[in-house]
Amino acid sequence: EAKGRLGAVLSLRGFYQEVLPLRQGMVAFSESTYGPESLPALKCSWRLAGTLGDIDNLWEAEKMNRRILDTLLKTLGPEHKLTLKVMCDLALILYRMKNDAEAIRLYRQVIAFSETFLGPSHRHTLRAITNLAIALAVVDNLSEAIELHRSALEAREKTLGPEHPETLQSVSNLAVALHDRGDLSEALALQRRALEARERLLGPQHPSTQRSLQRIENLLGDMINKELEVPGEIVELCRELVAGRTKILGHHHPDTVDAMAALALSLTGAGNYREAVGLLRQVLETREKELGVDHPTTLHMVTILGFALEELGDFSDTNLHRRALEAREKLGAMN
Repeated sequence: EAKGRLGAVLSLRGFYQEVLPLRQGMVAFSESTYGPESLPALKCSWRLAGTLGDIDNLWEAEKMNRRILDTLLKTLGPEHKLTLKVMCDLALILYRMKNDAEAIRLYRQVIAFSETFLGPSHRHTLRAITNLAIALAVVDNLSEAIELHRSALEAREKTLGPEHPETLQSVSNLAVALHDRGDLSEALALQRRALEARERLLGPQHPSTQRSLQRIENLLGDMINKELEVPGEIVELCRELVAGRTKILGHHHPDTVDAMAALALSLTGAGNYREAVGLLRQVLETREKELGVDHPTTLHMVTILGFALEELGDFSDTNLHRRALEAREKLGAMN
């Protein structure tokens, strides 16, 4: 039991290589003590399979999960929670191995069992629905993916509340699928909701907050490319982010610069090119130093700056305009 808790703590901290021998030993002990098909041994094997997945040994993780699942279906049936967890983990491994068709089939099976035995709003059911939606988006079935993300979000709002981390992840998941389908305005509104909550609850340096801001930057860039106007409230949100992060982290902190980039993009999308140009130059200078001149993020900033200057009718910086043209060609080749 103590080793199990230690393994869980080490896994949460990402020390997977230390967890591996610990869990291998637990499997050997539980199988010799209780038998290889006992519930304690199967639980230990399931945790070991999870660690194998964490270190990207996907083939072994798949093989172990299949063996565990076969035993659980024979001994405990599909209604047992461990059976459903193993099925979900196996589907995730298959998805990571690019076996999309089998992963989708297995996720549908998990959802059917989970809805029957645990209920449609149970957290395990909702996680399976979310994973299925993500897998469907990969194979371009965006309509069903969006429908599933909406249902998961609605259920999480009711059961967990509007600002629970899993609810906010559902908000972000739905926004990503809508972005992929080209519904940029609704996607932007949802990412704004996720970002505002995460900035307040988790702080600007939390990975989830950083991902939300990056997704807003991506959306703003696409809106500029499609000549869609950015709402004024997005500009004001970005101003508040810059002000708050400057106060807490300082003007040159990477998270402040990220907020400045989002503000510059929102100003460009709102048609405020003159203010945008000053910010774009600051952000570009920082990203050239930190990421290099050929990094996709740097190249993207060069193209936006070139666009803003063109809209102002300012062609005096011929070097920048040449760079912007080259950057568009490089990004096109990367895509």
